[in-house]
Amino acid sequence: MDDTDPFSDLEPGEKQRLFELGAAEVRGETAEAGWRMYQEFETPVGVRRYTNVRTLDDGRVQAREYRVARNDPQTIFDLEMDRYLLDNGIIHELEWITAE
Repeated sequence: MDDTDPFSDLEPGEKQRLFELGAAEVRGETAEAGWRMYQEFETPVGVRRYTNVRTLDDGRVQAREYRVARNDPQTIFDLEMDRYLLDNGIIHELEWITAE
């Protein structure tokens, strides 16, 4: 077994994009299932952009956040915006998916 990381030569942004696309595909979060990539929502402290979002027939919004780097400085800020969007009924279901 080769222990070489086939993704080691990629830039962090490229790794993130591959993770988002691959994980969303595996989880069935496709355009055919009503998912859109990179939808933005306004909050009092800034714009929150989610990796995948879909609106159900009853108007409820589901959001998914895919992250390769779990400890970047943006994470705490994003979680604060998530709380606002959830508390105010803008987002009804939110799931963070991180690379292991």
